[in-house]
Amino acid sequence: MKTNSPSICVAVESGLLSIYPGKFSTLSEIQIARHIYEPLLDYSSASIIKPRVITSWKVTERGKTWVFDIRKNSFFHNNVAINAESIIWNLKEHIIWLTGLFKHVKGIYKVSEYSIRVDLSSPFASLLHWFASPKALIMAPYSSIAPGSENKIVGSGPFKLYVIGENGNYLLERTRTVSKPEEKELAAFLEFKEFRNGDEMWDALKLGKVDIIYECPYEYISDPSINPQFLRSFCGSLSVNMLFINTFSKILKDLSIRQLLLSSIDKQKLINDTMGGVGLASDGPISPASTFYSAPVHQRNNNISTDVDRCTNKNVNIDILAQSCYNRSFIKELGDQFVQGGLQCNMIRLPIGNLIDRLRSGNFEAALIGTAGMEDPDFLLYDFFHSSGCHNFSNFSNKEFDRILEKARRSMDFLKRKELYRQAVQLLNTYVPAIFLRHGVSLLVYHNKISGIEPYPDNFLRLESAKWKQLTR
Repeated sequence: MKTNSPSICVAVESGLLSIYPGKFSTLSEIQIARHIYEPLLDYSSASIIKPRVITSWKVTERGKTWVFDIRKNSFFHNNVAINAESIIWNLKEHIIWLTGLFKHVKGIYKVSEYSIRVDLSSPFASLLHWFASPKALIMAPYSSIAPGSENKIVGSGPFKLYVIGENGNYLLERTRTVSKPEEKELAAFLEFKEFRNGDEMWDALKLGKVDIIYECPYEYISDPSINPQFLRSFCGSLSVNMLFINTFSKILKDLSIRQLLLSSIDKQKLINDTMGGVGLASDGPISPASTFYSAPVHQRNNNISTDVDRCTNKNVNIDILAQSCYNRSFIKELGDQFVQGGLQCNMIRLPIGNLIDRLRSGNFEAALIGTAGMEDPDFLLYDFFHSSGCHNFSNFSNKEFDRILEKARRSMDFLKRKELYRQAVQLLNTYVPAIFLRHGVSLLVYHNKISGIEPYPDNFLRLESAKWKQLTR
């Protein structure tokens, strides 16, 4: 590392496998990759779509033809121009596949050197939001990378990969030399260090080994031992934590058992006793931080209550998977609540990579997972619960639920879509392919010599404007 240049060190969860677009498995990988690759569009801190690589757009009244203008005079890190051809390559190579847009796109065409047209077979109301997601990060076309080069990590973001260090830690270098006086304090390097759990990250912060923890463990939000030189900043987030259920498993294919799991949980007690009261109890996957959120009607469905009462085999034994770094007290309290509800559960802690492998293979009964989500609910509802969703590990299949989501995709009317999503959430709560536990906050803790950063509802760290006024290492 060039120690005479300003640098910032960020603590992230262990389990980094790939920072290559389309191969992300964890939030930590996305946090690193977003500084190397740019999304087509971005969000403001208020979750409003804003220009990035795409600078402006137009759509026909029927919502089937979109024209996008592309930022001029910008380049990938290998000096290849960002233009219509390179964006079309990215769309065809990975973006339309990762986002599921291949089901809707009829054609992608070059209009001019810095303009493209995307024709859809039917309206797709979430298009702009997908373009602001980590599934729409752009990279240099393969043909522009030197033959035989093993390093295909070539983006256009504010930083480029400098080196992958020991233990998988990543060091990024700013891509351009700053010249203006007000830019002299911008971080020239970003270092991402892996830690096994929140305890290790918190200790590293207090000892001065790292400068930032993003998505800091909630139980430490009021830790009185933290040095005054560290600041806390947070906002409502679009994240949701849930107990994901394999509805094909031998035990949990029984709806009454899934409903018994749900009725055994005191969500507010979980939050109060194990999270320091930080977060909101979740009645569905759509966060209150989203404009699509609809306040739930707090009434119990009579049929569900009757089904739970008829459950005769309460002495079942269920394996529940959780990340190794997951809050231990949260896991214990959840297990205790299940026992009180007449269920025996084995809480099994696994490294994140192993947990993901179990989910993908279907080799699980239930698992505690979280997702950062997006402002538009299509991302979570379709991917995780539509019968053809790419992350539908619960194997949930419901024709009415699928019909509602597909109708929401075709509607360009915000209020109609909001009502459709309310109906979709109601079906999820009826059939319980997942138990939604809590919505958290996006929490940022950092050294007070750092400025120019703030938490975002989408949970993604943005350090392109971060300044470090005094070197500590």
